[in-house]
Amino acid sequence: MTVRELLQQHRTLRGIAVGGCIETTKASLDVAHGHHRADSFYGWICIPDLRDLNPTNVIHELAHILRRNDRHDEAWKKTVRQLGGRVERRYLKNSAANGKST
Repeated sequence: MTVRELLQQHRTLRGIAVGGCIETTKASLDVAHGHHRADSFYGWICIPDLRDLNPTNVIHELAHILRRNDRHDEAWKKTVRQLGGRVERRYLKNSAANGKST
């Protein structure tokens, strides 16, 4: 699935900001993120660089938006798969060190 198809199929996804955060208008952004809180930025995905704009990253962040949280729990993994994505290896195992499900 292409990024364009994701935008067309998911009305929850309001847009993608590349190179900064739509909320803070910071010029630099370290990691991609999806705005999942119920505020005026809900549904936006922010991507650090055009090179990072790909279906894997968009699906990852869209799943956070749809789940309305930033956790990488089982519900998030299921949502990623339902969107046609794959769960990256680093999120497949539970992290006992920090007590979070990843």
